[in-house]
Amino acid sequence: MRDLNENGNGIENGRDGLEHKSKRTGLREDFNKNLRQRVLSLIAARCCRCGFDDARALQMDHRYGGGTRERRRFSHTTHHLHVLHNPESYKVLCANCNTIKRAEDAEW
Repeated sequence: MRDLNENGNGIENGRDGLEHKSKRTGLREDFNKNLRQRVLSLIAARCCRCGFDDARALQMDHRYGGGTRERRRFSHTTHHLHVLHNPESYKVLCANCNTIKRAEDAEW
């Protein structure tokens, strides 16, 4: 059953869809978090430069450069799936080592 609220927007069974949207967003966030964990587990669970292993600060780095360009081509989820299918092209760095590497390689 579809009705209209006072603003003329459609509602279903008295719900405005916010609850459903919130649940969907939560599921997507869980999926992305689990996907990121799978990627880190596949490549390495620690920084390849210093050995830091707190997943909250680990980042995927493209081994052959061009990572920024590549990331712009894909959505967040699609990028993680791409990494899963091409793990040999990536390495894991902690946020500090990745920042240092970018400065050393003039990737700014």
